[in-house]
Amino acid sequence: FAASITMTPVRYALLRQLTPSRDRWHLKVCLSRKWTTRNFTSKEVWGLDMLFIDENEDQIHASAPKDLILQFRDILHREIFSM
Repeated sequence: FAASITMTPVRYALLRQLTPSRDRWHLKVCLSRKWTTRNFTSKEVWGLDMLFIDENEDQIHASAPKDLILQFRDILHREIFSM
């Protein structure tokens, strides 16, 4: 018995194709920059900000609130994510 698996190739959207009409996208982007935002006076962490770039060099800024920083901080490198 030989089993074969046929995988449908994932179609990625470009950043310029994003619209507010959907909230779930398949993107292929590179993390260009990542930084922690803080309150200037108290130094309290507010969140994690990121700048992504796609194959056409279009860019998009994304933010994660402080309660999600640990979830994103260490996984944002050479991975593929569905958003």
